Amino acid sequence: MSEGSGGPTEDMVRRLLQLNPQLRGDGQSTRDVVSHMQDQFNAGQQKQAAPAPAKGGLSLAEEIERLKRAYGERTAGLRDEQAHAKTERAGLAAQRKSVAEQACARVIDALLASDPDLTADATLAQLDAHAAFLKRIGFSQQKLLAAEKARKGGKR
Repeated sequence: MSEGSGGPTEDMVRRLLQLNPQLRGDGQSTRDVVSHMQDQFNAGQQKQAAPAPAKGGLSLAEEIERLKRAYGERTAGLRDEQAHAKTERAGLAAQRKSVAEQACARVIDALLASDPDLTADATLAQLDAHAAFLKRIGFSQQKLLAAEKARKGGKR
């Protein structure tokens, strides 16, 4: 076999036998070892050339078709799950907004009951101390003023 074909050459086998003399069988010549190695190499090449059937005895085409169907079914299921999750996220976002609006309304009610003009130092200190929370629930002085106007308008 030639060097270009990928099989073991006589020179390669000689070097191998120098490194490991036990590779040589009883009285085998270098040519015998080369011939034996080339036969093994060719047998391996033939096994690679003929594709083995995939698991379950399916041909490659059948296996690919089976995998395509399974992939399609699984991705369709995932799309359904994603759509469901998107709907759930939207519902949770609406609930979160509602909870924030309710909390903001209660803060405004408490402020209007205790210090509607926001003049007490203790009130201003509490607003500063809880500024991050108040921002998260959407509290603003504009909302406070609108609630105060609405309350005064309703008392008439």
